Amino acid sequence: PVSLVIELLTRCNLTCQHCYLPEHINDGLSTETVKKLLVQFRELGGTIVTYTGGEIFLRKDIFELIRFARDLRLRVILLSNGTLITEDDAKMLQKLYITEFSTTIFSMDSHIHDGITGIPGSLAKTIMGIRHLSAQGINVRVKMPIMKPNAMCIRDVHRFCISNNHQFSASPTIFSKNDGDESPKKLRASGGCLQKVIKEIDEINNETANNLSNI
Repeated sequence: PVSLVIELLTRCNLTCQHCYLPEHINDGLSTETVKKLLVQFRELGGTIVTYTGGEIFLRKDIFELIRFARDLRLRVILLSNGTLITEDDAKMLQKLYITEFSTTIFSMDSHIHDGITGIPGSLAKTIMGIRHLSAQGINVRVKMPIMKPNAMCIRDVHRFCISNNHQFSASPTIFSKNDGDESPKKLRASGGCLQKVIKEIDEINNETANNLSNI
């Protein structure tokens, strides 16, 4: 194995409409269990670990687990909504030399973004977290799940990423919940809306490829 993804918990401080987790109440694996998994993974020759949730920064041991992985010479990728990242957190992550911090922006319009997350002020908190990370030179990737509510927001989020030197990726793929509940599928872009979304994503990907080829 080259890479390992560990879902550290299902608890989250957001209530995103499309989330595939049916509940946000599980505190996840114990610290020692995660460490044992990391040791076994490294012994098998693994090199990259991704921590995801839920919201990983709700775990009190998150920095301990990051440091443990780095001590094993593993590259660490973090998946987080970014709302809990303080300036001190960003400084600690910089000292741990994480490979990437991956987060989500649904729209630069707070009414749309916060409507999807279910928490007022969440866009402002995510952007602030991203700014703290960028100030420390940490590589930030902004992901954008595309749904009916934010289908027309792709260019705005992409421009934000370009102007701040963040990586950007968008996808119209929305999954059912883990328990088989298919209600998130109702949010999927469809018909003409989906065609426009796919065309816009293709155009952005082509622009990125052309820019890279000219470097």
